[in-house]
Amino acid sequence: MSTTARLVRRRVVFGGRVQGVFFRATAQRISARFDVVGYVQNLPDGSVRLEAQGGNEDISAFLEAICAHFGANISDKREETIPTRDDEKTFVIC
Repeated sequence: MSTTARLVRRRVVFGGRVQGVFFRATAQRISARFDVVGYVQNLPDGSVRLEAQGGNEDISAFLEAICAHFGANISDKREETIPTRDDEKTFVIC
């Protein structure tokens, strides 16, 4: 990840039909197109939590790509900016 861009970290919880549709694997595959790190994981209530960190443009484009791919599956999206971390090297599935 580039250290020259101002880093931001976003947590997004996606609701809807987002489990059992390869959401996590697809998010990880899409992440490879952007300079982002973080993780994606299923939650017990059937939603999916994603945390992504990178430059603001990369994060926005990454999240837009996920929403474009899964738009029909996502019925709810709660997004917040959270503090950055310095212990991640890639984007992983939890």
